[in-house]
Amino acid sequence: MKKACVQCRVRKVRCDGSVPCCKTCERLQFHCSFQRDNSLPVGLYAPHLPPKRRGAKACLECRAMKVRCSGATPRCHNCHRRGRQCTYPSSTGPARPASTRVEELPSPTTSASSTITSDDCTVSQSNPSIPIPSAPPSPSDEVVSSLLRDYFDHLHPLPSFNFLHKDTVVRRCSEGTIDESLKLAICAITALYFSQYRSEHGAWAQQSEQLILDRLERPSIFLIQASLLTIRYRAGVGQFPRAFILAGLAARWAVSLRLNYEHSRLGLIAQEVRRRTLWSLYLLEDSFCVGLKEFELFDPETIHLQLPCEDEDFHNERPVLTGFLHPGKGLEPEFLGARAAFVKLAFIRRGIMRLNRRIFAKELSLSELFESVERFQSDLHCLRSRLTSTDQYPPANPGELHWPAPYAILHMSWHQCHCDLYRIFLSGYPESTPHPAVERMTLPERVLMKEKCLGHAEQIVKVLSDFVHHKDEQQMLDFDAAVCAYHAARLILFVTYTGRSDEALPMQLAIYKAQLCLDVITRYFGFSAQLKSMADQTASNPGASHPAAQEMVGVFRPSPYSHGGSKPTSACRYLTRCIYAPAPCHPQSAAAIGLCRRQL
Repeated sequence: MKKACVQCRVRKVRCDGSVPCCKTCERLQFHCSFQRDNSLPVGLYAPHLPPKRRGAKACLECRAMKVRCSGATPRCHNCHRRGRQCTYPSSTGPARPASTRVEELPSPTTSASSTITSDDCTVSQSNPSIPIPSAPPSPSDEVVSSLLRDYFDHLHPLPSFNFLHKDTVVRRCSEGTIDESLKLAICAITALYFSQYRSEHGAWAQQSEQLILDRLERPSIFLIQASLLTIRYRAGVGQFPRAFILAGLAARWAVSLRLNYEHSRLGLIAQEVRRRTLWSLYLLEDSFCVGLKEFELFDPETIHLQLPCEDEDFHNERPVLTGFLHPGKGLEPEFLGARAAFVKLAFIRRGIMRLNRRIFAKELSLSELFESVERFQSDLHCLRSRLTSTDQYPPANPGELHWPAPYAILHMSWHQCHCDLYRIFLSGYPESTPHPAVERMTLPERVLMKEKCLGHAEQIVKVLSDFVHHKDEQQMLDFDAAVCAYHAARLILFVTYTGRSDEALPMQLAIYKAQLCLDVITRYFGFSAQLKSMADQTASNPGASHPAAQEMVGVFRPSPYSHGGSKPTSACRYLTRCIYAPAPCHPQSAAAIGLCRRQL
């Protein structure tokens, strides 16, 4: 076997072993080791290694982050997107940052005023007189640190915001490697909830959304997380059609990344972050689908993920079995955690909303209706029985129980499911069923349904009252709590005014309970355009003629179009012409939502 020269060994290429110079070194004009001076001892010979022909093209910032660098000049794509300095290593001297500033680079907002000619690849301005808006300033490090602390202390425990891992986000933020759109979205939603930086959080949300749309064809989990927060922000300030479209984009991105499947090769934290991100997107669906399958973001049958685990297991990286949304897809635990139970409860509640829709469209017989009611009752009872002892309500030791917001929201939503189920049979109530067979129910059966509905509405108020008295300082509530409080107050006023057998609730007590609901809604959601929309309903409450109820009725007015859905979200009401129309007029595609702006 011929011996290879040192140069070919270093370069890991085939050597023909020709003496005195191999063909490879001769072709590349290298100093072949076979040409060494024989007068020197072997131990003193030092071969001249070939020069390095390939140099690293990545900038120093991409090297430090260990990400792929495009090598574009004067700034690579990563540095341009993140608004960072881009520094390339130089072989002739010290590395120098690119001299072009971010403000000098073409902005996404100027694309409409620029035209690119494909023939000569020259860029020309179509209208030089149009001013180019400058990008809003990003929040300072001190502001970001303060808002991150508020987010993880007060918003992160809520079901809608618990998809981020605190240690990872804080570490990446301190290192400067956090996704810019995600950082801006966190700052915007936190500032909105806590009424901070009122003149700036709108610009942060807009900048985050622009960064999201700039990467429309390059989805990532950070992009979906930023979209979730931006959607919540848009809904909170009343931009519901925009939130609706962004939700559809986020769902497409999630499916393209296959977030609806388990990824066992990832670490425990990464797996749980994927699960929580998708389940938060699934919970977001309640604000838009209102019982209509054509507006659903996901088909539950296509979700093959475990339910979210408890926060303690998440932060301590403990592998636990949480079960699946549909039984039969895997092993089921004996007990359900509060996080997993809330997702299952949202699924049941959505089924009740679809039942309301089917009843209004007269697609069910009376026997099928009663069978559906019994099935939902059984599902709700089974779910509650699987909760751990610490998650049951009322607690065994109320004084020793810590009242976190998810605990209160879980039980309020559980009682709201019953209210949605039983109010179908309330004669005269806006959401009661128009099924003619229901009118033939006996008087005791109607009284029983009314008592059940009022009992669960009063339980919602009781849970809300207990939470207010036992909660920690500055603890927040999810918007679903406002929805439950809204419906509880309406039901209490309605049933009290119409009477309830021998146990009629005094009107003053009913008003007191409704006032508590109003106080909680205005205290926690005074910023929300969804709250303002509740007071802008045009129909009158059935109890409005009572003098003592005049003030409360002005706030808790039922919607004339809400015969099918249980959630009076402004997103739905802004689209009432296409969502709440009679069944034959329902749109067959979510594309009909595009008409909403012309209908407002």
